[in-house]
Amino acid sequence: MYYSDRVKLVQKTVQKDSAGAAVLDDIGNPVYTETATEVWADVKSPSRAEAAAAGAMGLKASAVVTVHVTDYSGQTVVEIDGDRLAVYRTFKKAEDVELYVTEKRGEADGH
Repeated sequence: MYYSDRVKLVQKTVQKDSAGAAVLDDIGNPVYTETATEVWADVKSPSRAEAAAAGAMGLKASAVVTVHVTDYSGQTVVEIDGDRLAVYRTFKKAEDVELYVTEKRGEADGH
């Protein structure tokens, strides 16, 4: 692994009010706070087998992002060159974690 790519790992958490209840927007959706951490990674194309497995789940495998295990703490979004991708599967390999990502869908603002 060369870890020659810079990516952002983004964790989304629901905002809470003073009583500990989720803060909701005008139409009742939870309001999120995002925390981004920039890390070194190795970004590569998914294998043919991974593309087929993702396709069976109704997803399109976009990339496999390998980061050090110490850099990953359950983040759900990876930003690569400004594109936001959703993590749909992880795999721990020794000192690394492989993040399998797909294009994000279902959010009006793309975030």
